[in-house]
Amino acid sequence: MIYNGHNIEELMLELKHVMLDRNINITELSKRMHKSKQTVSNLLNGRTENPTLATLLELVVATECKLDISIVPVQETDAKRAVKDAQDKK
Repeated sequence: MIYNGHNIEELMLELKHVMLDRNINITELSKRMHKSKQTVSNLLNGRTENPTLATLLELVVATECKLDISIVPVQETDAKRAVKDAQDKK
């Protein structure tokens, strides 16, 4: 999946699927992350705005996965669209 800064819900949905596949519930995940169940629930359900990369990494590691981040050149039209999206979000 490609994360563009606007689809954190998709990232969390993917993590939830991994959790289901690996039989990891929120209680277990919170223990692995050393966080409260409420904090983990808020992260997974989109109630935490703009989670940091460190937090995403914690979630991913706790689900026994890895976080793969790539920086790739975009076409000029994609770059303009990304800038416009970022400006619109402000």
